[in-house]
Amino acid sequence: MGSLKLPYLVERGKGMRVGVSSIRITPPAGVVLEGYACRKGVAIGIHDDLFVSCVTFEAKNDVFSFLSFDLIGIPNCIVPSLQKIVSDALGITEDHILLAATHTHSGPAVLGLQEGNELNKLWLEILPKYVETSAKQSTYNMRKCHLKVGSTEEKFVGKNRRKPGGITDPTLTILSFIDDETDELKAMMVNYACHATILDNTNLLITSDYIHWVRETIKKYHPGVTVLFFNGAEGDVNIGYSAERSLMGEPVQIERNFKMAEKMGKIVGFDALSVFEKAGKVEDHGKSSSKMVKIEVPVRKGRSVDELKRLINSCDDDLEKFFLEQELEVVRNFPDRVVLPLQLIRLPSLTMFCLPVEPFTKIGLELRKMSQTPENMVVGLANGWYGYLPTPDEFDLGGYETKLGPWSYLDENTSELILKTFKEMIEEIET
Repeated sequence: MGSLKLPYLVERGKGMRVGVSSIRITPPAGVVLEGYACRKGVAIGIHDDLFVSCVTFEAKNDVFSFLSFDLIGIPNCIVPSLQKIVSDALGITEDHILLAATHTHSGPAVLGLQEGNELNKLWLEILPKYVETSAKQSTYNMRKCHLKVGSTEEKFVGKNRRKPGGITDPTLTILSFIDDETDELKAMMVNYACHATILDNTNLLITSDYIHWVRETIKKYHPGVTVLFFNGAEGDVNIGYSAERSLMGEPVQIERNFKMAEKMGKIVGFDALSVFEKAGKVEDHGKSSSKMVKIEVPVRKGRSVDELKRLINSCDDDLEKFFLEQELEVVRNFPDRVVLPLQLIRLPSLTMFCLPVEPFTKIGLELRKMSQTPENMVVGLANGWYGYLPTPDEFDLGGYETKLGPWSYLDENTSELILKTFKEMIEEIET
């Protein structure tokens, strides 16, 4: 149970109460940005602020707190401490806490994909204080609210980046909290699958990418609303360009600039607004539940150190040499096994599947089939980051997302184990 123990919440058991906050976590210019190995230079300025946004809600003595971070990912090493901070602040257990990243590639280096500098280190040291402030502040303005849940399909923005014309999960789902007294939109959670990589390696401005315009579009019509963005099964989805070409800074046949980011963000934002206007009020604020299961999975085996060194020394192709060097990094420094936290959250009319990876489309679609509720969300980059999660057949196709490196190292059968585990979790919640 997520029983909230704070003294100023005195109306437990009397309907739904919701509180929100949004805290700026923007680092200073001069930090190393993360997401492109070929990016040159540090951040030279700020285009838009980064946030950690929080919604805390209480219904029938059960309390949840969801936090969305404008980061490429949340470092695994700090997830337990962040969970404890929120747990101590609110008096709820970790299975009632969701921490997820929006996956912007124009934010500070935190995952080790690019080596940060002293500014990155100092900024990361104060991130827990931002989280604590956001969690606590969300409880200062608790209001009686009701829910709206709905979804639509957005097929224009997200494209399969590995196979032109290949499958994507176009589902865009929102969960909205509306003040009972004023009828104002207090918070909206938006779930959609697309890499926040519309801006390419040449961008040196700090920004949340297209997600900035998702929020601003919604806020234009609902001033004061807190918008939390949760990315979906985006492992093989961007706006339609090759990950390999992008990795090396080669040109692609799609504009990747602020104008395009604004266009795509507005489309997603207007989709969310449309769903909100069409959705009906959730009448039953009945039982909610959650479950956290941790599974141990193997790390893929690479070639020997000696073989990799030999291949690196004789390689003339820049891209292949990069892949060899990254495989060597895994072979030298990664453990044999890792533990993945899988979180299942059941709310009125909504099931949330939360994974600490970047799932491929097929995985997201399979999870949706398991849902026993009218709507569902697949939330990637949740409660940590363990790289890409391809399906077994995708390894036969090769490509960046399946190459052994710090971004892709889980055993080839991990997706099957995850799907099996979620199925068991659903069955337990249903009984």
